[in-house]
Amino acid sequence: MAPEEAALPGTEQNDLATKLRAAVEIMNVMREAGSAVAEATEGDDCAKSNASLRAAIRAAQEAAPTIPGARAPRWLIAPEARYLELCRQLPPDAQRCTRHDHRAQYPHECRATFAALTPEHAQMHREMSQPLPAVNPSAMVSAP
Repeated sequence: MAPEEAALPGTEQNDLATKLRAAVEIMNVMREAGSAVAEATEGDDCAKSNASLRAAIRAAQEAAPTIPGARAPRWLIAPEARYLELCRQLPPDAQRCTRHDHRAQYPHECRATFAALTPEHAQMHREMSQPLPAVNPSAMVSAP
């Protein structure tokens, strides 16, 4: 019987530290890209939200392969017309909090705003966009 291989001391901690650094770096990429686009986009909070979310996700997906331990974020985002339609039905404070730059600047306020949404508004917000589970590329199987 072959002896079991033991992990090197600290390996799990190093992996966790790498993943945490990668997550912080991805969040910074998203914040910078989303904020820049929100500031440059004309229109109401919903138009800025739509443009900045799409830009933030795109920037993170492009940056992820260059960041050790990072996984590209995956999001389900409603088509632009539907996103805007849903967003404009939310209360004004929730519309502001859908903006990536505003949410990054006022995280506690926005958490409270989203927590206070009516069930109907909360469903609208979920339909606008939601993260999808991360995919481990090494676990993916090609279709025949």
